[in-house]
Amino acid sequence: MLAEPMVSPEEQEPTEMKQTAQADQPAGTPAGETVAPPVETSAAGGGNDVSAISRAIDEVRQVVESLEQVLEQMEEVRELVEVAERQKSADERQIESLRRTLRRVQAPRGHKDTPHEHARD
Repeated sequence: MLAEPMVSPEEQEPTEMKQTAQADQPAGTPAGETVAPPVETSAAGGGNDVSAISRAIDEVRQVVESLEQVLEQMEEVRELVEVAERQKSADERQIESLRRTLRRVQAPRGHKDTPHEHARD
């Protein structure tokens, strides 16, 4: 895609300059007063800058969306870890309870646990 060369006001023909000045002049401005022409960003040459900026904005928007998705996934992982921690604690309590019950069942009746049995736990 080739861009049209920008023509500075000095390079324009006098009639073209007059037409441009009259067309750009806001209503209510006295005829003798000139108004600076607006900056053309989408015209030749400037369009590349605008499209580059638009692409950069789109890329930033995509990065933000990706980061938001990653954040959501990290929150889900955190919740799963919290559930796993609670389950682990509950499992450890249950295992300890089962060990106590097992010791009571295995202990000979009328005899107390010997120190040797405690060393195995």
